[in-house]
Amino acid sequence: MREALGALQARPREFAAAIDDVREYLTGAGNVTIRPADTGRIPLFVLGTGTGLQIAAELGLPAVVGGPLLTSSPEAFDAYRSEFRPSSQQAEPYLIVSAELFVADSASEARDLAVPEAWAMAQSRLTGSFPPLQPTTSLPAQRTGRQDRYVSQALATVMAGTEDKVLSEVSDLLERTGADEIMSTASTFDVAALYDSDARLARAVATL
Repeated sequence: MREALGALQARPREFAAAIDDVREYLTGAGNVTIRPADTGRIPLFVLGTGTGLQIAAELGLPAVVGGPLLTSSPEAFDAYRSEFRPSSQQAEPYLIVSAELFVADSASEARDLAVPEAWAMAQSRLTGSFPPLQPTTSLPAQRTGRQDRYVSQALATVMAGTEDKVLSEVSDLLERTGADEIMSTASTFDVAALYDSDARLARAVATL
């Protein structure tokens, strides 16, 4: 069961087999199953890192792609669609792109909302531990070269700005990837500001 749930590191083929084990576990087809058995209401998604897109296509599952992969060439996404094998869960390919989206009155305000998460990501790469988010005003004014590089990398795929700017970037992303859905994974220290950003984003996206 530990292996079926992917608790161990696995090569691509082992990873694909582990996903099948989980699917059998959920649907009641495996040696170990849940009770009552799922009747198809619990969807499986494959994170499109490494060979994830290829495995999702082979298993006939929707894929979620984010981070640096969003800047990949469109061929990777085209291959997922062309090599997709329909399954009982998914008749057609379905691609979700995940991005950090922040909306505020100005580009600088929106960018500031992304900094606490970027700093925490940088710290996690340096220390191996993901720290609690802090307000931007509490973050160090001076950074080491590595800290600055990791923060910049974390901010590289963030979409932040006014409604018009973010909508333009979202439209470009959807066109380039051919995605069926976009998922905002924005996170920041100021919860009220995040709620406001999400609300503004929802209203803006509804106009597309």
